[in-house]
Amino acid sequence: MKKVYAFIAAFFYCIVCAVAQSSFFDNYVFQQWSSLGGLTGATANDIIQTKDGFINIGTYEGLIRFDGVAFTTLKRAKDNEYTFHSVRVVMQDSSENIWVGSNEDGLQLLSKNDENVTFTTENGLPNNSVRAIVEDKKGNVWVGTAAGVVYLTKSKHLLNPQFEAGSVPEGVVTKELFCDTAGRIWLVTENEKGLFVFQDGLFRTIASLDSLGSYGTSAIGQDLQGNFWIGLRSGGLVKIENEQAIRIKTGTLLDKVDTHAIYTNKDGTMWFGTGSGIVVFNNGVFSEYKNKALVDVKVTKIISDREGNVWIATDNNGVGKLTHGRFKMTKTNCAANAIAEDSEGRIWIGTDKGVLCYKNDVAETNDLTEYTKGVRVRHVEIAGNGDILVSCYARLGQLRYYVNGEKKRFDRQLDNKGWSCG
Repeated sequence: MKKVYAFIAAFFYCIVCAVAQSSFFDNYVFQQWSSLGGLTGATANDIIQTKDGFINIGTYEGLIRFDGVAFTTLKRAKDNEYTFHSVRVVMQDSSENIWVGSNEDGLQLLSKNDENVTFTTENGLPNNSVRAIVEDKKGNVWVGTAAGVVYLTKSKHLLNPQFEAGSVPEGVVTKELFCDTAGRIWLVTENEKGLFVFQDGLFRTIASLDSLGSYGTSAIGQDLQGNFWIGLRSGGLVKIENEQAIRIKTGTLLDKVDTHAIYTNKDGTMWFGTGSGIVVFNNGVFSEYKNKALVDVKVTKIISDREGNVWIATDNNGVGKLTHGRFKMTKTNCAANAIAEDSEGRIWIGTDKGVLCYKNDVAETNDLTEYTKGVRVRHVEIAGNGDILVSCYARLGQLRYYVNGEKKRFDRQLDNKGWSCG
């Protein structure tokens, strides 16, 4: 079994060479669906996973449900049960009802009890173009449209929230609604200084952002520490920490491209969808995803499913899924030719630049790694007694690295110019 493991691992390491730096994305596998892969329409406006496991995608061609194999499109032209044609946003509430916001046909509630209801301007919706939907902790459903915001109580009464005096002109164009961990509703609009939080019965502007001067807002998210991250429409990020606005310089495309989606995973990793691809923030490091399928692509929404896969909705490039691979990749910066694991769990790798050693995914330096530095290694094997056998292409020849308790040494037999085989 160890030989099989060594062969498989060596194969995967051999295909990784001459890369200067490991990336967060090294251990992810990307899969894409577009109009060529069965998805109806190339633009995905929104994406969620409902409690039944289906991936639901809002597109200009309708609401598309994906079971992992086949796509099913729901819309008025196919079934009179639905009153929408194109879908801008979709949300499932805590009672497992699905809310569908259309591009021009208002809002439809697809009730779990098959009591579907449609809301339009005729019964109180500010505009029939629905741009955002979110549920608060009281069970109210907030709806942002192209001309204002309303919320529906659990008894389906539609109410109009008020804005702080002088904070916004008439005709608010909603971009995003967000419910934070404290239950407050945040509103992102297309207006200048378009970020509001609903407190004490009013939508209020964010005083801590006044130091930015004139700004536009494109997205909002919250990290596991409770800080708020805000994407600015002109490019760049701001973090609100302890009620202070801090500009964040990432050294990535986040500094110059609009951020359209911010998502925090359960492990604390923050995902940013921009007008030109994806960036993550993990363990204090920002990393760009370089896969050509998402480079220069506008990302509209990012979620994770119940299995931990990350789903990405894009404008004009379908949807994608990033799955954590079964193998963890470690970049060696050179070709790896062999790999072996000793009884203590150390991984020994023979490369074109010497023997490398890892314990618990952390590189170790020892006599063997130092002695073989710069030497082209053909093979590494663990002997029955735990000694490490190293075959070099030319220089040094065959080495045996003896293990005697905690003391490790080479056996020199030929002369004093170097180590040789034991």
